[in-house]
This record gives sequence, C-alpha cells and structure tokens, in this order.
Amino acid sequence: MKAWSNEALIMAGPRRAGLLFSIVLLMAGCAGTGPPRDSLQPGEETTCQGFYQALDRAVAEAGTGDAGATRMPGYPFLRVNRFLASFTDRLSDPGRYQAWVEALAGLDRQARRVEIANLPPLWRDPLKGRGDGDVTERLERCSRTMTVALLRDPGQHQGLLDAARVPDHYRTWQRVVGVYPVALLFAGPAIKDLHERLRRPFSIPREQLPTEGRLIRYRPGTVAPALQSMEIDRRLLGSAWREPAVLQGLFDRFAPVIEVDTRGDDDRIGRPEWREGGKLVVDTSQPMLYRYLSYTRFQGTVLLQLNYLFWFPARDTGDIYSGRFDGLIWRVTLTADDWLVAYDTIHGCGCYYQLFPGPGYQVLPDQPGEEPVLVPATAPELARDGRLLLRLNEGAHYLQGVYPEAGGFTSAVVRRYRLTDYRELLSMPLPGGGSRSLFGPDGLVSGSERLERFLLWPFGVPSPGAMRQPGTHAIAFVGRRHFDDPGLLESLMEPLSSRF
Repeated sequence: MKAWSNEALIMAGPRRAGLLFSIVLLMAGCAGTGPPRDSLQPGEETTCQGFYQALDRAVAEAGTGDAGATRMPGYPFLRVNRFLASFTDRLSDPGRYQAWVEALAGLDRQARRVEIANLPPLWRDPLKGRGDGDVTERLERCSRTMTVALLRDPGQHQGLLDAARVPDHYRTWQRVVGVYPVALLFAGPAIKDLHERLRRPFSIPREQLPTEGRLIRYRPGTVAPALQSMEIDRRLLGSAWREPAVLQGLFDRFAPVIEVDTRGDDDRIGRPEWREGGKLVVDTSQPMLYRYLSYTRFQGTVLLQLNYLFWFPARDTGDIYSGRFDGLIWRVTLTADDWLVAYDTIHGCGCYYQLFPGPGYQVLPDQPGEEPVLVPATAPELARDGRLLLRLNEGAHYLQGVYPEAGGFTSAVVRRYRLTDYRELLSMPLPGGGSRSLFGPDGLVSGSERLERFLLWPFGVPSPGAMRQPGTHAIAFVGRRHFDDPGLLESLMEPLSSRF
C-alpha cells in the first residue's frame, strides 16, 4: 500500500489485515490507548484533501513556509523532526503508535498555524471556504479528520514509518564538487587552532579576563507568558514529561545570567523586529531571551532539554566571519529528577559547538572521521537556587567562561531581560499589518550571509555563517552532526557510573 498523495488522499477500503488490527486496537482502546473514535462524515477526507492542496500552494506562492520540521511525502497533515523520527523502531505497541502519529500531526499543526498567520489576506481569505470559519479552525478539523482516518488504516503503518525521515542539513553534491577529502587536509589544523583559542580564556581567572569595553550583565527580569505545549504525549516522553507549570519553573530556574564585554551596540542583546520597507533589525532597547523545549535520548531514556536563544545586531570582527545579526543558543539537559546532565551551546549559524558535561559525566574519545568536540570545562556545581553566568567577549561573542554568578567579582552594569516563547520569532508583526517569520522558508535569516560561505563551501553546509532556524543546524564541518540529533549527547559523553 502506497502512502497517500495530495492527489488521492485516504480513500481507504476494507483490507485483509483490517479485522486483526481492529481487534488489537479495540483491546488497546479498553485501556484508553486506542485510536480516536470520532465519526467521519462522508466526503470529509476529500474536502480536506483539497484544503491541504490549496494551503500548500498559497504558502509556496507567498513564501511563508516554516522549515523547523520536515514535511512527510504523501502525508500533508504530518511533519517530523529528528526526535520523533527516532521512534520508528519503537512503535510495536498500538497506544504508543497512536501517540506518535498524533505528535506528528501536532508538529504539522504548529508549523501550519505559523504559515497561515503569516499569509497575506490575498492568499489566506480564499482558504476559508463556505461556512468553515477561520482558516486555523478548518486546519484543526482537517488535521483531526486525517489523523483519525490514518489510525484506522493498518495498511499505512509501514509506509508511514518509511516516510518519517529527516534529511541531514548537508549538501553531498557540494562535498563532491568541492573535493571534500582535499578540504579536510586544511580543516584539521584550522579546527585545532580555533579550539585552542576558544579554550584559552577558560584558564584565565574570571577577574583577570581582559575587557575592551564595559561589562553589561543581563539577568532574568519580567515574567514570560505561559509556555506553549509541544503536543507530545507522555507515552512517548516517559520520565521526561512535565506539567506546564513545572516546565515554567524549570525555565525560570535555569535561565542564565549573561555578561557581555560591550564595545558598541552590536554587543547588546536585543529583540529582532521588522521595520518599514522590510528591514530586519535587533532592537537593543528590549533585551530578550527566547525559550523552547527539545528532547534527547541518553542511556535508553528520554531526557528534557531547555533551550535559550538570544540575539545581537551583528558580529563585528572585521573579517570574513563578520556580518549582520548574531545569536547564541544555550541548552540545558536534565535527568528525570531535574539534575544536570550537560550544558551545550552553538552560535545561531550552528558554528562553535561547545559541550560542558555535568558532574558525574565524562566525554568520550573523538571518533575517526568526525570533528573533535570542544570541551572547554566541566559544568560548575551550583547551589539549588544559584544561577549560571555566561561570559561573552565583544565582537565575536565567543563564550569565555561559565561560572556560578554568586560571589564573583563584577563591575558590570545590570540590565533585565524578558524570557519569552521562541515561537514569537516565527510570526513577528509587520509595521503595515500582518506578520512575517524571522526565518525564510529555507530556515535562514535573510541578510545574515557571511563571506566565509565561499571559503567553507566544500564542506557542504548551506551558507556557512548565516543565522538559521532551530531544527536546521548542522554543527560540524568534518563528518555530519546536528544540534537537534537526539543521539548527539549519547555519542559524545557517558556517565561515570550507572545512573540510568
């Protein structure tokens, strides 16, 4: 049985395996884990087929596509990310399979809400249909309709598993044309030199770190809005699942203090916004950190990850790595009882990956053919109510130190930042009305291109140095490595003793 296409969605009839599968699902339903029992009205699926086709055309023509998750060929009402793709060999239980399918549908709804919100009226209004109300309401109904039909069709199971794949964010053809093996001869020494330079400040006492400007320290300030759900069932997350109120508390508790050597406005943390004429700027009068959830697999367990993203107007280093806009992601990975496993970080381009193992963990040896991982230090131990301070240099915004905030030397000016939902960046207001994402349909921030892309082209990363959307970060030039790979941490470190 082939996957459903946009031209012929879900015209499901009786199948020889249907009776057995229905019995299994009925038994599971007695335990509360069976498929949805909504009744499907005649013609609903065909109507939704046309809706998704029209929506896809409008999004493509208007350029409002969202690249944070991958579309699944043949299933326009589902999307997948690397975390959900990692479940394809763990779905023998019918209840778990249902939860997984519903998570794929939830991921698609999240992306399509953004795409619809950013559509100009010229493209959005025709999607309403007759008597269907708001377009997002129509989306919710069609998503439910198609998901119910899919769960009732056992013939789709294997095709769906095959379609749940996320391509890597490297271009193999570039590596072939760019003679990647030759480029590796130069990459090794360059990476070693870079790691030595990035590691050096961590050996300098905090109070002796040189400053080129004045220190500005950004601390958590105003209360963020309620955290939005990722729409992932606890049957998939296991011990990583948290109540929304608990997640809110964790994000507040682990929110870092950021101290920046500030030489000019480009070194100030701010808020991206659209101005007249389609100009994108970072408003430094409004310091902002954007938060989002992710999950990883470690020692057979799903772990929770807290992500904090912040932006600067530019990287100003006077070389080919300079350019408009700069950002950093700081990530915190926690055990089931909310103790630290590791911190790790990248710049908004996916560059400069660094790992800080928590107490009780050690880094594994580098693997042949893979880029060495920079581990400047282990994570410092904090008091239960303590905060971590990240020290950044001016210009390049390199991380220079990771310390407990309390008790340290400081002459910094203190500013407060607002901690808010990352999805604000996906639908930012336009001066004349409407909205637009910070990221283009390819996941890149327009205008953030660097000259380095011509030098690093042979390594296959699209537009090296450009800022990009979470879910699209390639983080190594040697080998293939992604920030959102749920197996990343497990491939890089291990516990000193059995903790999982």
